[in-house]
Amino acid sequence: MTDARWDDVAAQVRTGLHYLDRGRAIHGHVPDGDALVQDMRVLAFQHAMQAGYTSLENAFTSVLDILAEAAGVVASACTALDGLQAELDRFRRTVDPPDHGGA
Repeated sequence: MTDARWDDVAAQVRTGLHYLDRGRAIHGHVPDGDALVQDMRVLAFQHAMQAGYTSLENAFTSVLDILAEAAGVVASACTALDGLQAELDRFRRTVDPPDHGGA
């Protein structure tokens, strides 16, 4: 059975990726127009980036805390880190899609 703390790490990563994805969506949709609306969108973007970064930072800190413990935890750590890497790779593809030679 896996250490339940890895579930917390996975939740922190999912939360972080959610906020970063929302920030990316907000950043891509800042229309010209009313200054108040622009300011609100900029603030929403900044909040999303801060929340996403903080959640991912907390996840990585949790991973380091878990790995600093008994060696018996390391086996489940490798599986959890593989899942974490897969989530980060998925997010990276959404943020920076491959160039397919277009203009």
